[in-house]
Amino acid sequence: MSKHRNYFRCVFFIILTLFSIYSCSDDQIKENNINPNLKNLQENNITSRIGANKDTLSVDIEEDSYRILLNGNVFNNNVQSVLKVYLADNLIMEVPYDINLNENHWKLRQAPVIIEKAELLNEVNPTIISDVNNILEKSLEYIYSEVLEVKDNNLISIINYHHSILTTRLRANEENSDCNCNVHPAFLIGKSFFGCQEDQKFEVNNLKTIISQYAENNTLDESTIALRSYLNSTSSTEIRFDDYYSFYIPKEEFKASIIDILENNTSSRCWLGSGSSWGCCGNYSGCCYYSNPLCFVHDAICTDCKPKGFCLPGCKPDKPVKPVKSLSIY
Repeated sequence: MSKHRNYFRCVFFIILTLFSIYSCSDDQIKENNINPNLKNLQENNITSRIGANKDTLSVDIEEDSYRILLNGNVFNNNVQSVLKVYLADNLIMEVPYDINLNENHWKLRQAPVIIEKAELLNEVNPTIISDVNNILEKSLEYIYSEVLEVKDNNLISIINYHHSILTTRLRANEENSDCNCNVHPAFLIGKSFFGCQEDQKFEVNNLKTIISQYAENNTLDESTIALRSYLNSTSSTEIRFDDYYSFYIPKEEFKASIIDILENNTSSRCWLGSGSSWGCCGNYSGCCYYSNPLCFVHDAICTDCKPKGFCLPGCKPDKPVKPVKSLSIY
């Protein structure tokens, strides 16, 4: 009887030993396959699982009682997306956003859609919109660092469209005004994802330094001289992009030129000349929207772009910041 006991003890010991070895090996394999960026963030309970399909994107963020879901896909040059927000498991906000990339002047058509979508959020509690925007903004840099060069850029840009809808609604609430969004010229010439001019801000001292650097090797035009004079005299610490840009193209003229192009397929209001003329940043048909001084500032301010999405995809984030406690990307 004792022989049988010893035999079973021996078999049990061997099985236990093999199980332990397999478990350790399996754990080691899993450890070696973990994304280095993810390993550094595991202590904060963050997960990032990006699917192999570059034409689909899902972002799932949870913080406090909020859950934010952003889903999108690209098919046959059509971008479809929807932002859903849950509070304590109750759906409180749903914003669809679709783009037809085959449509003529499709880039110029997005700002009116942003305004329309923002106006539809008029009945949503402003505190909720502010909370959702803050949660999303804390995660933006990390999300971009994970999806750039992995997903289709037209798909990644859905983040910017939905973010712009929220910020446009917030600005209207804060200023007690109608929703307003003027398309950022950097988006029109392919230097950035979509953004409203009103949402980007420059630090005055930083902008003064960059213009001084530009002046070291370039002759300043009248617009830049006037801008530098303003920066030297203002007591403000920041300047909004639409105010900065108005030194080169008056705000109303910019709006009128966009309307001209959409209605007549052309515009005679080309304050900076044509896209192929000397002094324009880039070489493209139609009006010039970015002169060389504007391009210089855009590139120089790249690593400190605010908000982060305004200088992407051309400017890659230096490193991801620690986002919210629960964030998944597919």
